[in-house]
Amino acid sequence: MRFIISWFTDRPLVVNMIMVMVFALGFLTIGDMRYEYNPNVDMGVVNITTVKAGAGPEEVELAITLPLEEELLEVEGVKKLYSNSMESLSVITLNLDLDEANKQDIMRDIQQAVDRAATRLPQDLLEKPLVEALSTLVTPVMEVHVTGDVPEALLRDVARNVEDGLREVNGIASVEKHGYRRPEVRILLEPAKLARLGVSNDEIIAAIRARNLRDSGGSIDSFLAEKKIIAVGQFDDPREVETVVVRSGAPGNTVLLRDVATVVVDYEDWEVQSRVNGRMSIALQARKKALADEVHTAANVREFVQQFLYKLPHVGCRVH
Repeated sequence: MRFIISWFTDRPLVVNMIMVMVFALGFLTIGDMRYEYNPNVDMGVVNITTVKAGAGPEEVELAITLPLEEELLEVEGVKKLYSNSMESLSVITLNLDLDEANKQDIMRDIQQAVDRAATRLPQDLLEKPLVEALSTLVTPVMEVHVTGDVPEALLRDVARNVEDGLREVNGIASVEKHGYRRPEVRILLEPAKLARLGVSNDEIIAAIRARNLRDSGGSIDSFLAEKKIIAVGQFDDPREVETVVVRSGAPGNTVLLRDVATVVVDYEDWEVQSRVNGRMSIALQARKKALADEVHTAANVREFVQQFLYKLPHVGCRVH
């Protein structure tokens, strides 16, 4: 050790050159470094969420939770399983044993188990069971609120445009909307007219399903090619539901939906309502890519929002 120290002491020029090289390499490297204020932490927890509107806890338990549990218990790498059946909602939480298997393999097996159980689930589910692994990556890097003293329809249009633009921002992986209501057609039946005409609720449901249909009708072979036949009967406009034929008899003796009900074009009920300074807003939560730099990604989002504000001054965007 004394020899090394004395060697460097007798050669100060070499020591200075080494110091200059260390500072130069550090300066060149700092530009490519990733800045993380929320580092990626794998929690080893997976949630499977299934929604069935209007179902009670017992129905959710028997029709959704139990079929999913039976398939998930066969997956290797699952250490513990917890389930909770509530009104309209089933939540299954899996604790993974990451010491025995690779997480990607476990996630693939979990998804396959959910797909197998899907054949036994109720057919009227609006969405498939959502499989989501908990990690710090699900924490949004930025939240953008779209607000303004404008009708909700215009606010929704602007929010969709902002969402499309955010998806193209460098470093952004996905964008999730909160406080965004989907369009909904409400059919208000009139019991007196139904009783007078002898029309049942099931008859109306069957008529709407038969009219709002898109299905394959097979194919036609020709000398040149094979052409597929598709029957398209879906509604182009929500108001078209008023003209659905509920019952048809002799010419001129047709019962339309508007004869026994009032059709209201509106939005679905609020699940989450977002507000900024008392005004209604739509929140867009932007999540970054796994290898993206958080600080630079946040700066890119702010720059995009500033550019967007110049185009629509009557609608505000607040960044958090």
